[in-house]
Amino acid sequence: MEAIVFLLVGLGIGLLCHAWWRKQLLESTKPMLQKLGVDRYPPGSWQLLQDTLNVAAERWQKERVKQEQLGDLLENSTRLQQALPLGFIQLDRYNRLLQCNPAAKSLFNISSWKPGDNKVLLEWVRSYELDLLVQSTRLKVVHPLSGDPTDVAPPKPEELATPEMREWLFYPPDGMSKPIPIRGWGIPLSEGQVGVLIEDRREVTDLAQQRDRWASDVAHELKTPLTSIRLVAETLQQRVDPSLRKWVDRLLNEILRLSDLVQDLLELSRLDLKTSGALQLTNVDLVETIHSAWRSLEPLSEQKQQQLVFSGPATVEFCGDQSRIHRLFLNLLDNAIKYGPAESKISVSLQVQEEKVAIEICDGGPGFSPEAIDRIFERFYRTDAARARIQGGTVGDNEEADFCS
Repeated sequence: MEAIVFLLVGLGIGLLCHAWWRKQLLESTKPMLQKLGVDRYPPGSWQLLQDTLNVAAERWQKERVKQEQLGDLLENSTRLQQALPLGFIQLDRYNRLLQCNPAAKSLFNISSWKPGDNKVLLEWVRSYELDLLVQSTRLKVVHPLSGDPTDVAPPKPEELATPEMREWLFYPPDGMSKPIPIRGWGIPLSEGQVGVLIEDRREVTDLAQQRDRWASDVAHELKTPLTSIRLVAETLQQRVDPSLRKWVDRLLNEILRLSDLVQDLLELSRLDLKTSGALQLTNVDLVETIHSAWRSLEPLSEQKQQQLVFSGPATVEFCGDQSRIHRLFLNLLDNAIKYGPAESKISVSLQVQEEKVAIEICDGGPGFSPEAIDRIFERFYRTDAARARIQGGTVGDNEEADFCS
């Protein structure tokens, strides 16, 4: 009988201890359950602990997958930066250098930079223009969230679509190397950071200079034989049979057109190579210069029965180079005649605006396509390849229609 009593007492004490332990367990895990959002079960439910563990395991698995994806993304981004042919640097809101790929290290001669170096950009690269690019990029998207000027909102999508661009010459710190032509793009990033893509334009500049020298050499070589051919044609013009003279006249006109083209190439080469010398500045009457250029082109305009319509003051004095201004109007009016329809009017409007003069030359041609607008001043560019074979011209002489300048 006593054994049964002791057994019942022990069982009661065990049940009481178990109830107390269970209560303590639930109380200690309640804050964690509330954070996990699984406190929907009533106290005392054994299902609570199992559901808690399942939810925690599920969330941990999702977080692990996210961490793996972020790791892969970071690794791919690092590989792209390392292989990028353009230089790339990334700065924090305090202008400390966070990232610098091999191309940027080589360009700016900062091979000693390593991740974690707590130095600002100016300590690594002495470039005022680069600082301006970073500053203008950052100011472009500053939207303060508080009184702290470094507390900025993330950039908007339209701001990311139009990176800031600047071109300059970078002078290496050794003082001996030639300046490096550079083009940089500033890209606003989150938390006030800025990324900069940097292009080394030495190869492009060298190719452009070689092209200009080649054009100048070819023009010089063509000038002498064209002069000789012109003299021969002028001699034949007076000696051939009248029935054949029209062919000699046509030959002479083509020679003159080639001579003008060669002269254009020489002038362009002088401008590109900066060997054109000082401008011959004089007082130029713009109105008279426009009419003089038109009179030179009247034989062409008469063939198409085109008329000049001028509007503006009777005389406008301007300080400039007489021959080059005359050449400018000659090219523009020649274009208007070439591409304007027959029996049309070519209007020239001249307006004086304080210290500036605005001149518009408009024809009635078919107009430019939208994609050609940004390229019309490229040398030898044509919007119509077939037309390019028919009409001649150089830069500034390829406008096709509805031209207003």
